[in-house]
Amino acid sequence: MKNTIKYIFLTIFISIFIQSCEKTVTGVNLPYEEKLVIMALLEPEIDSVFISIERTLPPLSEYQYELAQIADAEAYIECNGEKTPLIFSPSYQNINFYTAKLKVLPGNQYNLFVKWKNLSANASTIIPQLDGDSIININKYLDSTYIDRYMWENYIYNMIYDIDFFTNHNSIYRIAHYDSTSPINTYYEYTKYFVKANSNIKFKYVISLQNANSTFKEEDNLFQLIEYDYQYLKYYESRDEGDLSDNPFSTSGQNIKGNIQGNGIGYFFSLNRYEIDLKNKKLIESDKKINMGRNDLVK
Repeated sequence: MKNTIKYIFLTIFISIFIQSCEKTVTGVNLPYEEKLVIMALLEPEIDSVFISIERTLPPLSEYQYELAQIADAEAYIECNGEKTPLIFSPSYQNINFYTAKLKVLPGNQYNLFVKWKNLSANASTIIPQLDGDSIININKYLDSTYIDRYMWENYIYNMIYDIDFFTNHNSIYRIAHYDSTSPINTYYEYTKYFVKANSNIKFKYVISLQNANSTFKEEDNLFQLIEYDYQYLKYYESRDEGDLSDNPFSTSGQNIKGNIQGNGIGYFFSLNRYEIDLKNKKLIESDKKINMGRNDLVK
């Protein structure tokens, strides 16, 4: 017992001694390599292309958009030999460069070039496109036993769609669903499906219903398959290693993997959306956009 009391007093004494030795150090500048920070996501049938171009901040600095933004960068996107300049616009926070003159088409390769002071960076992306007729198999059934971790407690029945189709190239897919009769309207799965070339992709989409007699009309619903540029895979696997602020690349020391080359970090990816035609069982090019922000699309 006496020894225990001695240990307690000794621990308290050491703690007080250590705290008294603490000293706040200010004015320290750690060496770091300044880089361009670029984030862009191209998509067909979009009126304007918006791109975020910023710079890294010193390691001890808290991320602030006003400090990181770049207004005088030279940037353009090249496709088939034609260069489209990007214009600075301060009205879009975190998305500060844009162009309304670039037409993004499936199958085309787009090359981004950025220069600021003595820094330069570049990246390329090919817009995904459909494989031929893209016939799909659909099995639809009602089930009361399937448990979904996003399901609300009073939703006990599920309309389940088992969907599969063949792809001839490396692909990354995601499902989005819009219900025109729902006050929530938009649903999307965070799950990504990674598929190797010349193989079938199979996924399950669940619509939760309050009971077996709940009204569900397919014509009131829009199902979309979102396909990503395959470069997105490395970013997706490492995306949680950065900052939780609006800019995941804003802190040094993170290990997020993008596809920006040269004196830069970040990503320049693309995606395409296909409508799942449930009636005719095929995928079709779609100009309908389910409302999803950039942060939701790249999660």
